[in-house]
Amino acid sequence: MASLTYLILAANLLLTVNQDSTEVTDIDFKPEADALHLKVTEAESNPDAESQFLKAAKSDYHFEANDPSFQQALTSGSVWFSYRMRFEWVELEPLKSAEALTGRIQLGYGTSSYRGFSGYTDFTGVRAIGADRYNAAGLNERPDFAVVADPEVTVLNQLYGQFENDSADLQLRIGRQRIIHQDARFIGNVGWRQNEQTYDAATVRSSLGVDDLNLQYNYLWQVNRIFGPGHDQGVFDSSAHLMLAEYRGFPGQISLSVFYYHLDFDNAPALSSGTAGLRAEGDLPAGERLTLSWKGAFAEQSDAGDNPDSYSASYYKADLALRQGTDWSVGGSYEVLGSDDGQASFKTPLATLHAYQGWADQFLVTPDVGLRDLSFGGSALLISDIRFSARYHSYQSDTGSISFGSEINFSAARPFGEYWSLLVKYARFSAEDAGIDTQKLWLQAQFQF
Repeated sequence: MASLTYLILAANLLLTVNQDSTEVTDIDFKPEADALHLKVTEAESNPDAESQFLKAAKSDYHFEANDPSFQQALTSGSVWFSYRMRFEWVELEPLKSAEALTGRIQLGYGTSSYRGFSGYTDFTGVRAIGADRYNAAGLNERPDFAVVADPEVTVLNQLYGQFENDSADLQLRIGRQRIIHQDARFIGNVGWRQNEQTYDAATVRSSLGVDDLNLQYNYLWQVNRIFGPGHDQGVFDSSAHLMLAEYRGFPGQISLSVFYYHLDFDNAPALSSGTAGLRAEGDLPAGERLTLSWKGAFAEQSDAGDNPDSYSASYYKADLALRQGTDWSVGGSYEVLGSDDGQASFKTPLATLHAYQGWADQFLVTPDVGLRDLSFGGSALLISDIRFSARYHSYQSDTGSISFGSEINFSAARPFGEYWSLLVKYARFSAEDAGIDTQKLWLQAQFQF
């Protein structure tokens, strides 16, 4: 275990210091001695260049297993545990109704920080309880049942090493990790499904010392999808670059962000794209304890990598909501995923898609004719700490005059103490010109600490 930890630390340090102005001149890793020694010095090619962060990093790094502070960092970390049991019922004719009772265990451990270095790992196990009367994304030989995309898996969910430097306000992370950008509309972890989506990636975050600024860059070489490694689409081999800049210091609680996502998938070239966009949001006082929240976003997307289609499509969204603290909120949203004359559409393959276009999951892949989603709804905190929410969606095509249908969503959730929670959730999609009537019901109990 110590050897693995040292290798993670070495990888992080190499990412940190191997820049134009520095070089690692001595790496001495001795498993038999249980020690790692790295020496950082100035590169001869550029002896005068030295950043603020590299001034802090330039030193001898000598980690030994018998160092009490190092041992303490390894052993005094935090354990994370979660168990989630869920029953999901799906009615989708002409298939048999799915009845999936699944349990998910997640167990993780994160070390404490040692000279800015730390590590984290967690595992996920998903199992069907009783008869698996559902199609687990084609992995359990039940093609006559409706799909519930929660196959039985045991996976390494996350394993990463991290370096943080407070004086330079810099964070570096490498390994398998959860990545969520903003509200997960473009980049998310699909946390609703029992096996979440994670990324084999390198991440850099910094504010450059500017208050309210957040800069983030991610390089992805593999996407670990919810279907698990046993599925032919369970892994995306990737060469993707994600760039996000956010600033939240404008007057009136206004924030502005710009982003660019270059997605290139070797084994899913039709999903390769380049997307550039911007987003703004803010809150306005609207009376005693009342707040009017607004949000707007726009993006342009075109083909990238080996995508066989040449296309260009737009995205835009406008949200407006009135809320009173956490007691209640009401609002509406209009979201458009555009189409290039019905030949190809704006796609978001790495998003947490279940949170958008309704819980019935009818539009996980945007139709070639595009999609316009007009929705409104609200939530309220009722008696006994029960939070109830409801939403209505109306779906139209972006090109042509296709009315896909409408959908209603309801949910009720209640926490029980610090560790337990219960959830009841329902979705009904009513098809019109296209699609199939669909109903889904979820009953869920979760324990975590």
